[in-house]
Amino acid sequence: MFWSLLLACSQTPQEPVKKPDIVLVVIDTLRADHLGVYGHRRPTSPTMDQLAKDGTWFHRAYAQSGWTLPSMASLMSGLYPHQHLVGRHSFRGNEFGKLSPEVVTLTEVLKTQGYATGAVVNNTFMAPEFNLKQGFDSYDYQGATNVEHRSARESIDLGMKWLDQQEGSTFLLLHFMEPHLNYEATVPYLGKFSKDNAAASEINLGELVGKSHRKTVPSRAVQEYVRQRYDEEILVVDEAMEYLLSELKVRSRWSNTALAITSDHGEEFWDHGGFEHGHTLKGELTRIPLILSGAVPKKGRVDDVVEHVDLVHGLLSLVGAPMMEGSSGVDLWKIADGTAKDADGIALSENILYGPPRVSAVDKDARLEFAFEANAGSLWVVDPDGLEREQVAPDLRQATGNRLSEAIKSIRGGLQPIDGAGGVSIEDYEMFNQLQSLGYIDAPEPTPPTPTKPADPTESAH
Repeated sequence: MFWSLLLACSQTPQEPVKKPDIVLVVIDTLRADHLGVYGHRRPTSPTMDQLAKDGTWFHRAYAQSGWTLPSMASLMSGLYPHQHLVGRHSFRGNEFGKLSPEVVTLTEVLKTQGYATGAVVNNTFMAPEFNLKQGFDSYDYQGATNVEHRSARESIDLGMKWLDQQEGSTFLLLHFMEPHLNYEATVPYLGKFSKDNAAASEINLGELVGKSHRKTVPSRAVQEYVRQRYDEEILVVDEAMEYLLSELKVRSRWSNTALAITSDHGEEFWDHGGFEHGHTLKGELTRIPLILSGAVPKKGRVDDVVEHVDLVHGLLSLVGAPMMEGSSGVDLWKIADGTAKDADGIALSENILYGPPRVSAVDKDARLEFAFEANAGSLWVVDPDGLEREQVAPDLRQATGNRLSEAIKSIRGGLQPIDGAGGVSIEDYEMFNQLQSLGYIDAPEPTPPTPTKPADPTESAH
């Protein structure tokens, strides 16, 4: 008895276990099959490949749309595009939707769990006007064009500066712009794959932006050159990921950090005759990398079909937080260990940027992409990597179409178009020019701001 009391008195009270920090890295325009761990033939991603092997990575992960705004709205809200309604409003020129303040976001739930929340973002569709900043204590935004954008390293430095000011658990969103056009990697990565390609003289990458070029199929040599330049940008990001790890380790944060790496959408390199993104919902635009490493369960490769709304659920379950009421998705970790009884193996994508609205559903075998205006869909076989190479055989179309159309109806409540919410008209001249440079706006330009009269140098400053 005496020794028990003595032992109890000698023990110091234990501090409560700190919930893991979360770092969510979103790499703009990164398609999964251009990373080594996903089977790419060029060594674009040694750091991310190792992170995947040390953690959990999902071979068949999909975004909720094929362009930034609705995709990021889903990633922040856990809702499908037909639920959050954030996209291009009725495809009218320069009007877009913004996230309703009534929507509870991933960031807001983490705040209820005691998390400090910070973001460093660089895509113009993540400007504060679109309200994706909801719930962030700090939201460091800088718009981008195809020529000028804040680098991944600069974004990491800003993120680390914010982290250094925090004491408790943190959620940090880092967005990198590099793989987006113009595919102009920094030294020493520029030319790493493309320097010996003579097709460089046949194309001006700066002229690839714009609808007139999206269906102009160049020679195979030029296509390969474009892909090489894109891969060089991925090298830049991979080096930045190595830098991020070193910065977390030097701060003794890595051992308690859950790192999630994904993308908002992919990029088409004339896979189906088109180029860039925003115009379809096929796998080259919606299949994205999803790698989780650090302070997470180690499951290795997972082949189940998953989507961004599942990632939202998975991040919350990591910290014991409840899922947002009314949100979609299934706990990613239950899918990974085979205990998710409510997983349907379907990924839904919606809301294209160019042309009449579409919706798409993909499972382990096939994809249905349905065009509302034509009231018709196309059916594609998906290969083991989740990409569409050939259309479904005629004798299988009815059964396949019925299966996937019923899945869409079950999720959306029907096969009818759902108009997006308005709220953001791009009247800001700088923002308009950024979006137009990125190839996202075809409407007439807004009136430029009236120049202010230069100050009279003879007047005294006040």
